[in-house]
Amino acid sequence: MKFRCNPLPRRPEERLTFLLLGLLLPIVFIYEILYLLPEIHEQGSFAYVLNVLMGIFLVVNIEGNLIACMIIDTSVDPKRAKEATNGNGDFKDWKFCNQCNQLAPPRSWHCKLCGVCILRRDHHCMFSGYCVGHQNHRYFICFLFHLTLAALHSTVYYSIYMWRIYGFKSFVYAIKRNMMISCVNLFYSLNIVLLILAFGALAVYLPMMMTGEVSGEHKKGQQKKYNFGLNGNLKTVLGQRMHVVWLFPTIESKLPKDGYTWNEQTEEPQSQNN
Repeated sequence: MKFRCNPLPRRPEERLTFLLLGLLLPIVFIYEILYLLPEIHEQGSFAYVLNVLMGIFLVVNIEGNLIACMIIDTSVDPKRAKEATNGNGDFKDWKFCNQCNQLAPPRSWHCKLCGVCILRRDHHCMFSGYCVGHQNHRYFICFLFHLTLAALHSTVYYSIYMWRIYGFKSFVYAIKRNMMISCVNLFYSLNIVLLILAFGALAVYLPMMMTGEVSGEHKKGQQKKYNFGLNGNLKTVLGQRMHVVWLFPTIESKLPKDGYTWNEQTEEPQSQNN
C-alpha cells in the first residue's frame, strides 16, 4: 500500500469541503453534547451517555475513513506500468494511456484532476479531493455509511429540539423560511443538506459495489463483466474481514485482488449449491 506525500486537497472547492468536514464536524459535535443533548436528556443519564458515545464513535470513523481516503495512494505503480510498456511479462489485457504514455491495467482509468491512472477507479471524490480506487474504496464506503448515520442522528435530535422549544407552527415556519438566525438553525440546515448528500451518494455507490462494478463500467454497460457474486464483490472492496471493517478504520482487512489482474465474469454468478 502506497501513501501520498502531500494528501491535502489541491482545488479550492475540495479544500472547502475538507474544512467543512474536518473542522466543522467536530465543532458541531461538541456543540451538540454541550448544548443540544442536555435540553433533551438529563446529563449523566443512560440516554445521554449512550448518545455521546455513539457520537464519538461516528465522528472518529468519519474523520478516520476520510483521512484514509486522502493519504492512501491508489494510482498505478510506475514500475509495473514500465514493465508492461517494455513488454516484460504477460500484459495482454492492459491498455495504453495517452496521457501517461504507458500501459495501464484493466479496470483502471486516467483521472484528469489527479493526473495519473487509478487502479479500479470509481470516481474523483469531492470530499477527499482524490480518486476512489482499489486501495481506498473500502474507506470511502465506510465514510459514507458513518456520515449518513451521523447526519440522520443529528437531524432527528435537532428536529426534536426545535419541536419542543418552538412548537409546531414555528417549526414549520423555520423550515419554510430556512431561517439561520442561530446556531441551532444553522447546524440543523447543514445536517439536512449533509444527510441528503451522504445518503444520495451511498444510494448510488453501494449498489454498484454489491454488483462488482465501478462508475466507468456502469456507464459503459459492463455491469456483469466483473461480477463475482455478492460475497465476492463485497470482499473485493472491503477485504477478507468485511464484517468488522465498519467498526474502525485501522482494522486490517486484506484485499483478495492486487488491482492489476482481473478475471472477467461474463455470465451471471451461480450459487454455491449449483
